[in-house]
Amino acid sequence: MRKKIEQHLQRDFKTNYVTYWNNLSLGILFIVHIGLILPLGMLARLWFYCLCLVLEFISIYFFVVSIWYWVVTNIS
Repeated sequence: MRKKIEQHLQRDFKTNYVTYWNNLSLGILFIVHIGLILPLGMLARLWFYCLCLVLEFISIYFFVVSIWYWVVTNIS
C-alpha cells in the first residue's frame, strides 16, 4: 500500500513539477512581500533588505526557468 502511494506521488511530481516550481517561486515572493509590509522591527536593518532582495532574485529565477521549460517542452 505504501509503495503504491509512493509511486503515485512520484508520477504526480514528474507530471506537475513545473507547476510546483512556479508555486514555490510565488510562495517565496509572497513571503518576501509580507515581510516587507509588516512592521517586524527589522525594517531599519540593511541585512534584512539584502536578504529580501536575494530571496526575490531566487524566486524570480525559479519562475522564469519554469516558464522557459514549459515553453520549450510544449514547442517540441
